[in-house]
Amino acid sequence: MNFFQDTISIFKRPPALTGGRLISVMYLASRDELYREINKFTTLYYNDGIYLVAGPKEMVDATSDYLQNNNISKKNIIKDSFLGIS
Repeated sequence: MNFFQDTISIFKRPPALTGGRLISVMYLASRDELYREINKFTTLYYNDGIYLVAGPKEMVDATSDYLQNNNISKKNIIKDSFLGIS
């Protein structure tokens, strides 16, 4: 993945929070698995985490709503919808 430097700076967190990594990527096969992983992450990091949600617009909106309904601040959620060709 390529990011501009100012974008990367929002991912920088103390090594204690990231295990020394800037970004961690997971690929999940089901919605249940997605929500289980979200719950694990939000339990660990709550509003100290940055949540990058990328994918089809409907999924991005649903996941963002789920995070906000679980008290994650909107400012901690970065959305990237794949709009495709219309």
